[in-house]
Amino acid sequence: MAQSATAGGQSTGLPVRKVLAGGVSGAITTIVVFVLNNYVLEPHGAKLITGDIGAAITTVLSFVVSYFIPPGPNESVIP
Repeated sequence: MAQSATAGGQSTGLPVRKVLAGGVSGAITTIVVFVLNNYVLEPHGAKLITGDIGAAITTVLSFVVSYFIPPGPNESVIP
């Protein structure tokens, strides 16, 4: 019997390591910006990190982390 696969060739619908790492790094970056704005910068009267800058930081960091995480041993790239 043939093993079912997702559209990307994965044997399961769970995210691959690269996708998971990018998502987690994006969430962590968002939390860090929130904490900085509300508990570090605002109480000291410093300029807050705007939403535009926070989104840019999140996007760049997620890309960098996803780029450098190699595929897992059972994950392949279909040409």
